[in-house]
Amino acid sequence: MGETQVWKNYKKAYLKDLRQWLVVIYAAFVIVAAVWGYSNYSNLMASMDQYSACQTAGNDMKEASDYLTNQARYFAALGDPVYMENYFTEANETRRRDEALETLGAYFEGTEAFNDLQKSYAESKQLMNTEYYSMRLVCEAIGLNEDKWPEEIRDIEVLSADSGLSAEGKQDRALDILLDSNYRDLKSSIDDNAKKCTNELLAQTKELSDHYKMLFRRMYLVMVLSLLAITILAIFLLEARNRLQAYQKDLETAMEAAQSANAAKSRFLFNISHDIRTPMNAILGFSELLEKHRYDDAQFKHNLDAIKNSGAYLLDIINNVLDMARIENGKLVPEERVVPPVGINERIEAVFGSEFAAKKLDYRFECGENMKATYNDPALVSKIILNIVGNAVKYTPEGGSITFKIDQVMTEPGYCNVNITVSDTGVGMSEEFLEHAFDAFERERNSTESGVGGTGLGLGIVKGIVDCLNGEISIESQVGVGTTVRVTLPQRLAEEAAIGDQTGTTAEKADDSDFTSAVSDTGEVILETVPQEPDLTGKHILLVEDNDLNAEIAIELIEDTGASVDRAENGAACLDMLENAEPGYYQLIFMDIQMPVMNGYEATGKIRSLVDTAKAGIPIYAMSANAFEEDIKNSLAAGMNGHLAKPIDTDRLMDVLRTIQ
Repeated sequence: MGETQVWKNYKKAYLKDLRQWLVVIYAAFVIVAAVWGYSNYSNLMASMDQYSACQTAGNDMKEASDYLTNQARYFAALGDPVYMENYFTEANETRRRDEALETLGAYFEGTEAFNDLQKSYAESKQLMNTEYYSMRLVCEAIGLNEDKWPEEIRDIEVLSADSGLSAEGKQDRALDILLDSNYRDLKSSIDDNAKKCTNELLAQTKELSDHYKMLFRRMYLVMVLSLLAITILAIFLLEARNRLQAYQKDLETAMEAAQSANAAKSRFLFNISHDIRTPMNAILGFSELLEKHRYDDAQFKHNLDAIKNSGAYLLDIINNVLDMARIENGKLVPEERVVPPVGINERIEAVFGSEFAAKKLDYRFECGENMKATYNDPALVSKIILNIVGNAVKYTPEGGSITFKIDQVMTEPGYCNVNITVSDTGVGMSEEFLEHAFDAFERERNSTESGVGGTGLGLGIVKGIVDCLNGEISIESQVGVGTTVRVTLPQRLAEEAAIGDQTGTTAEKADDSDFTSAVSDTGEVILETVPQEPDLTGKHILLVEDNDLNAEIAIELIEDTGASVDRAENGAACLDMLENAEPGYYQLIFMDIQMPVMNGYEATGKIRSLVDTAKAGIPIYAMSANAFEEDIKNSLAAGMNGHLAKPIDTDRLMDVLRTIQ
């Protein structure tokens, strides 16, 4: 019993050791098999690579030989020296035929096939000599100067039988040489020898491949499947880990961006709430004072001016927010026009002259010499200039200085860079803030701290416009010293004809009237006549407006001229009133855009399609809060004659009314 137990214990231990040894042996076998297999696999791959290289060399040799033959034949047939140049480029520089023969010779040196290759090489030289002779005849036939002959054909002697031929005969003879049976047989011999070498190597490779394939299939089937499974699993896990890490990183980046954006927008809402409430408080407060002091003319005018200024400031805040939204949504599209390099300083003086004087600022304007007219978008360029100069005026204390420089640097024929530099001795910006100066809603100090209002969008708008114009902008600033803003805008120079047309158009608009400067809705400074209220007694105007307050304001402004105003609350009502009126009853239509039932664009289109040409041709002006450049274009495209933006500019309204006076 004891012996039996001892035996059982021994057998158990023995079997355990046996299993371990079997594992070791199996592992050793696998390692040896892998090494042996890898060695033989390398031999097979080397043989296959050798065959592939020879096959490629054979194909290259045939293609190169055919290419040389074709170029020689084209030259003989057409007499164009380009084909001869192509031939010698291939023969002397690319050398595919020679390199292919050298490649094949390296693989078959010391074999029977090597003799065939040597023969092919000699035949290749003979073939090229035949082609040289043919090209020599063509060069003589076409009368090509000898200094343009390649060296290879200069020393070739022309047979006496060929030298006496005419030019046409020599060219025919050259082509016949390349088409006769001797030439073709020589080419075929070269190709056949190359194929013979390739086929011999293919047979050797195939025999070796078949032998190894049988062993590989049996030996590596399980190993390959196991390795494949492990590899796929490893790749899957690695890819999953990488994706998880990338996803986590993206989440962190998005979270940081969202938090940064939310923080900026929160600051923006906080600041803009204060900045909007300030003019709103002024408007409401001065409105009450206006009512209280309505009999005091001086106080009445003061209160009225304060309300107007506060409203203009509030409109500026709204326009900045809307401009930034357009830039972020990619809706800012430049419009090229010919703009002469004049009037820039006048525009700046017109807009900021009173502030220069009020703050006793030393303003200097420097313009480069020989500035030329360019194609650009004057409204966008003006907005860049006005924003940058406006910031300089805001943040430069009393008695400081502001310098505006502009010049042109030619970059290539027909193009230049317009460089704008605005320097001030204002409060400056810290290095930390400069990194975020162009971010939307960013301000280093709010309006309460700085005493200067604004949304923090000015530089963001400028950066967006500069990017839209493919320009560059940079800022240098130091707290307590000042700020310098540099803008570079690439622009196309205007042609003389275009400049002449622009000058003519400008001249047509000028007369002997008094002029005053003003700033348009797009930021462009324009010249307009001093407004004089027209007398429109007996005139009838149709106002299309769905909002009662807007209608009341417009009606009162228009009726002050003596005109009679009828109101339609939407486009459909306007169309009915116009169709039912006597021809010529209405002289002008002011059309809102966004209205119920039928909008202004659709109503204008239907009016322009009326059968009655007098009614169809009535002047129509948009009067809408849609005041972007694309809104103006849409109005004109719909068939309107012009566009007035809300809030209504009384002077521009009077200009339109004068057209029917």
